[in-house]
Amino acid sequence: MQIAELATKMPYREVARTYELLKDIHITKDTVLKAVNLAGKYYKEKEEYRLRSEKNSGTREKVSVLYIEGDGISIKTNRKEESRVDLAHFLIHKGCKEEYRGRNQLIDNHEIISSSNKKAREEVVDYIYNHYEIDKNTLIITNSDMETGYTPYVFKEIAGSFSEKHIHFWDKYHLHEKVKEFFKRYDSVLYQRFFTH
Repeated sequence: MQIAELATKMPYREVARTYELLKDIHITKDTVLKAVNLAGKYYKEKEEYRLRSEKNSGTREKVSVLYIEGDGISIKTNRKEESRVDLAHFLIHKGCKEEYRGRNQLIDNHEIISSSNKKAREEVVDYIYNHYEIDKNTLIITNSDMETGYTPYVFKEIAGSFSEKHIHFWDKYHLHEKVKEFFKRYDSVLYQRFFTH
C-alpha cells in the first residue's frame, strides 16, 4: 500500500527510486503499476463489503435534522495527459457541537469521495437510507459552493428522496469570496463595514 500511496504523489519511476532508497528493495515502474492496480482492486472490494454490511446492519436512527454538504476537490496527478483530477466530496452529519475553545466537531459525520459525482450522489442516498429513518417531518439542510454538480437542484433531488423539508445554503467560505470579489472595485472601508454590521 505504501507504493500505491507514493504513486499518487510522484511518477512511477520516481516511486521505484524512492522505494529503493528508503527500503533498499529494487522494484521497477511495472511493479509500481501492479501495486496501484492491486490497491484499486482491494479498495473496490472493501467498498463493496462496506455497502453489503451497511445494508445488513438493520438499525436506522430517527433524526429530526440531517445535514449534507457537497464540494468538488481537485487534486494533482502524476499523469502527463491529465495533470489534475476532480473528485466529488460529500459529507453527511447530524450537526456540530463545540469541542473546545470555539472549535466545532461534526456529530456522526460520514464522508463520501468518488471520481464520479453521480456515483457519489448515489452513495449519499444509499448511506442515508441505510443509516437514518427519515420521514416527512425531517428537515434536510444542505450547503455547497453552487458549482456544477453541487447546485441547489442536485441537493433538492437528494433530499426529495426522503423528505419534503429541505433548505439549501451557499457555504460560508464561497459566500465570503463572492462578497470580497464584489467589493474589490470599491473602497476597502465599505468591505470592512459590511462584515462588522
